[in-house]
Parts: sequence; C-alpha cells; structure tokens
Amino acid sequence: MEQDGLYKKFDLTRGWADQRKTVNSVSYFRPWNCPIDSTSETARHTNYVALAGAGSDSPTLPAKDKRVGAFGYDRVVRLEDIKDGTSNTLLFLETHQDTGSWASAGHATLRGIDPDDETPVGKGRAFGVHHAISEWNWGRMPGECNAVLADGSARTLTAKVSGSVLSALATIAGGEDVSGMEW
Repeated sequence: MEQDGLYKKFDLTRGWADQRKTVNSVSYFRPWNCPIDSTSETARHTNYVALAGAGSDSPTLPAKDKRVGAFGYDRVVRLEDIKDGTSNTLLFLETHQDTGSWASAGHATLRGIDPDDETPVGKGRAFGVHHAISEWNWGRMPGECNAVLADGSARTLTAKVSGSVLSALATIAGGEDVSGMEW
C-alpha cells in the first residue's frame, strides 16, 4: 500500500505483543478506517478485519481444510490457492464490533464467519456498521458492510446476506456454489 516508512517501523522478527509501544506511537492509517467513523483517527483502530474462513477456529486450521480462508495464523495462501475464484472469495469485511489496532493480532484484525449466524451483517451485528449521512438519521438507514474480494473489487453487503453465504464466500477452496445466492 505504498507505506514503506510505516513498514520500516516494525521489526518483523518480533511478535505483536513485543511491539505494542511501536504500534501505539504509529500514526493513524486511513486505509483501514471507515471514512465516516469519527473515532478511528484518535483510537488508531481498524474498521476492517481479514477473513480466516468459516468457523471461529478457522484462523488455526491447516491450509488444506475446506473451511480455510485467505488469512490465518501460521499459514501462507497464494493466489493460485483460491480455487473458488477470486471474484467469489472475500478478503476483508467492515465491522464496528470488537475493533482494535490495525496492526494488532487476534480477533481485532482476523476473524472467521459463523455459518449459523442468520443475520451477521447490520447494526450491532458481527459485521457492518450503521452508515448514516447524518447523526439525525434516528436508525432509519439499514446497517451495511463494505467488503473486499480477492479480485480487488469492493461491494456493499446488507443484512440480506446470511452467515452460510458469508461462510461460503470466506473460504478459498470450499467448493461452494455461490451463483444465485443473495449477497
């Protein structure tokens, strides 16, 4: 993302816990924040999380598991590993739930999709925010979620998408057919 100066502030031989002071001194990083979130600049948190696949244990699954997503702990995924197609594979989703520093590890930046969550997107849900042009909207505008796919495209998802569909989209080689599914 053309942030060489920021990249050089991190010692990649050390883990997140060893670098908390470094991360706390790092300035706001706009690409990982929702443009309408007024708290993100001071909090240095991210509104976008990487997807590890289907299920809460997906960050720790072995690379060949059918529920694996593009990101995880101790695994490398290459573009050619995305057998479901890059236009059918989610990389990042927007959230306001359990956010943390954009440079941290764990749940603040990496999550799996709960396939049993019937409404994972919306205000107060696992993913999504209440996008409103004005604070005077009084909740009339539905919650939605910005999503980034492996082909580089972005989409806006609404509460119409189910956890089972999001789970299918979060896997890289699950073999799910998402054509005809609402998302």
